[in-house]
Amino acid sequence: MREKFKIQESQYSFPYHHLVNFDDFSNYSAMVSGIEYYGYMKKILELIKFRNFESLLDVGCGDGKMIFELAKFSPDKKFTGVDLSERAILFARAFNYENKAEFCCGDVSAIGGGFDIITMIETLEHVPENEIKAVVSDVYEKLNENGLLVVSVPSDNFSVQSKHYRHYNLELLKKQLEGFVLMETYYAIRDGRTLHWAVRLSYKFCAFQFTRKMILSFAEKFLFGAEERTARHIICVFGKKI
Repeated sequence: MREKFKIQESQYSFPYHHLVNFDDFSNYSAMVSGIEYYGYMKKILELIKFRNFESLLDVGCGDGKMIFELAKFSPDKKFTGVDLSERAILFARAFNYENKAEFCCGDVSAIGGGFDIITMIETLEHVPENEIKAVVSDVYEKLNENGLLVVSVPSDNFSVQSKHYRHYNLELLKKQLEGFVLMETYYAIRDGRTLHWAVRLSYKFCAFQFTRKMILSFAEKFLFGAEERTARHIICVFGKKI
């Protein structure tokens, strides 16, 4: 098992993404960076849930949190998740027990069929350099002709984390996804002191509804939106080059 994958795998001793409540932001128990995760994932959910699609594949689905949230709005859609972590897949199946989502432990090449939307949310940074081309090629094959690829990656505005191989700027992301055409770009989560205090406050006080609402209002105004030079995450929508 690759050393960097061991770091990510060890974090799935608990389904930490499910600590964040998207119906009414709360961060109980608590996920330290929950407000950052809430901020960029809320944008991704908004980008996807109102699209016209019948099937979605989440590559690197982790504990299945995104599919869990999307299935609330589109229970009739076909959702599929794939991840290399057996622990994560077991959590994903447990939390999505009441919807029709399917989960597979393996890489994207193990998935059959075509999909209207494929997502890679904070996934590419976990892929070794010598495997990027094969993964992107597999994703291209699984995406339907008029389908959309939704990608989020950590920005190179901040240091590479120990479990990541790289962080991204827009040019590097486009280079690695050369078989796709960029359609939309968004920058999320302003780095710096504002984030530091938002994380600390949400971690300490989100059990209290009034405080939670104030922190969320503050974050929506000063934290969630960002520019290229300040963002911690890049979110892009790609189409398929035909």
